[in-house]
Amino acid sequence: MPATPMRALMKPIRRFAHRYPAIGPLVWIFGISQYFWAQWYVANAWLTPFNLQLNTISDLGSTSCGVRNAVYVCSPLHAVMNWSLILIGPALGIGSVLIYANLKPNRIAKVSFVLLAVSGLCTSIIGYIPEDVAPVSHMLIASSLLIIYTVGVGLMYFDRLLPWWFRRLSLEIASLSLVALLLLAVRLPTLLGPGGLERLSDYSLDLWIYVFGVWMLMRHSSRLQRQREASSASAKLKA
Repeated sequence: MPATPMRALMKPIRRFAHRYPAIGPLVWIFGISQYFWAQWYVANAWLTPFNLQLNTISDLGSTSCGVRNAVYVCSPLHAVMNWSLILIGPALGIGSVLIYANLKPNRIAKVSFVLLAVSGLCTSIIGYIPEDVAPVSHMLIASSLLIIYTVGVGLMYFDRLLPWWFRRLSLEIASLSLVALLLLAVRLPTLLGPGGLERLSDYSLDLWIYVFGVWMLMRHSSRLQRQREASSASAKLKA
């Protein structure tokens, strides 16, 4: 898309984001919160014990019962999990656009926001195609989204406008996720098991999203507080 139409498209989005700066972070926080709630709720509905080491997150969305990868899978509330995955797409996408519009990221950070939005889209897609419906497509998209998600978080390290502690956290979480993905790819036996390694990668990235959202809300709150104090001081001087 040419630069001029893109700028024209971003103008109303920037105005909205500056007028309601809390919406982007809240959308991110909502998306991650409902995702974790759905996993807990759906796993508790299993008639057989859900094993965090052996069962993957995708097992919660399986629409049929059977043995997969030597593990029995039967998720009665699979629809709840799949709808939760579908909701992640708009949550990460809308949140990324609004937070991007509220900040002044450099070029690398812009790429990061695009990758975060793309990872959300991929998550929505795997909600539409559960592991037992299209196993190969589901696996390829799920693997790709974790890689895209990891790179997106890691690139935030290069945004010098962010606090140093958060840039360092971005790099550390991306590194942790990458190590978990590599161990999962080479099928190296670990105490965490395949399910645990997948969660280590995914949950660490989700935690980053949550922390970013909370930090943005605190930043907005601090700005409002400073504005109130400035207004109060100005009113006292006039009096």
